[in-house]
Amino acid sequence: MDKFGWEGNRIRLVPIDIEKHMEIGYRWINDPDVTERLIAGDVPVTLVGQREWYEFASKPNDKNIVFAIETLEGQYIGNSGLHGIDTRHGFAESGTLIGEKSVWGQGYGTEASMVRAYYAFEVLGLRYLHSGYIGINEGSRKMQMRVGYEVVGTMKDAYWKRGAYHDKTITQLTRERWLEVSGGKRVYEPLNF
Repeated sequence: MDKFGWEGNRIRLVPIDIEKHMEIGYRWINDPDVTERLIAGDVPVTLVGQREWYEFASKPNDKNIVFAIETLEGQYIGNSGLHGIDTRHGFAESGTLIGEKSVWGQGYGTEASMVRAYYAFEVLGLRYLHSGYIGINEGSRKMQMRVGYEVVGTMKDAYWKRGAYHDKTITQLTRERWLEVSGGKRVYEPLNF
C-alpha cells in the first residue's frame, strides 16, 4: 500500500478515491444510525447521487477540500473537509463524518480534525475555522471541544430532526487556540471531557 496524505498517530487524510470509497460512503449516507445526529441525512441518496458527490469531492478545488479518513492500515472510516475556503480573509467551514460505526467513540474524529486543522493553519495559512453541530450530537460536541473549537453562538430550534426541532451550536477554532491545544502538531494529547 502506498503511503501518502496527511498523517496522524492512527489515521491518514487522503484524497477521495471514487472506486475505493464511494460504495462504502453510499452505505453510510443511507444508514439511519449514521445520519441520526447529522444536520444532513434522512433523504434517500441514490447511487447516482452518491457518485456525483464523490466526483465533486475528488476534483481539485481551491474552495472545497474533502479528505477520506483512513486508518494507517488503509480502512476507510469517514470524511473530513474544508468548505468555502476564503484565502483572502483566512477562514473556512470545517466538518467531519465518521461513518464506520465500528470505530465510533475511539477518538478517530478528534484525530482527523486535528490533522485537518494542521493542514488548514500550517499548509493553507488560514486564521480560523468555523463549524457547528446539532444539539443532539454529543459526539460532535465532545470532538470539537477536544480539538479546541469554542462556542460562539446558538441558533434556537434551527433544524427539524426526526420529530423535533433542535438547536444548532456554532463553533470556531482560531489558529491561536489550535496552537494552544496542539502545540502546533498534527496529533494531540487527549484531554478529558
